[in-house]
Amino acid sequence: MIGGPAMTEITLQLRNDGGAMAGNGYATGYGWFNFSYSIGTMFGPLFAGWIVEQWNWTVLCLVMGGLAGATIIPVLIFAGESKRTDSSDTENGQSA
Repeated sequence: MIGGPAMTEITLQLRNDGGAMAGNGYATGYGWFNFSYSIGTMFGPLFAGWIVEQWNWTVLCLVMGGLAGATIIPVLIFAGESKRTDSSDTENGQSA
């Protein structure tokens, strides 16, 4: 579910704002995405199982809720404004 949008963002970031990697770092960007995805797939269930064994499902749910709450902060910081124009303005003959 996250693969498609994440790959699109990686491509757009490397194409536009990639700094020294702009335009030529696609393989590196995709490699880091695949690396991080596989690390999460490997250690996530182990960590969740350890939490359930040590404590219980309630603690796991609280931990996951805390992670979801903590990750919304960088999303809000780095998401920024949308750069697309409103289609209703261009239909009426007005430019943005």
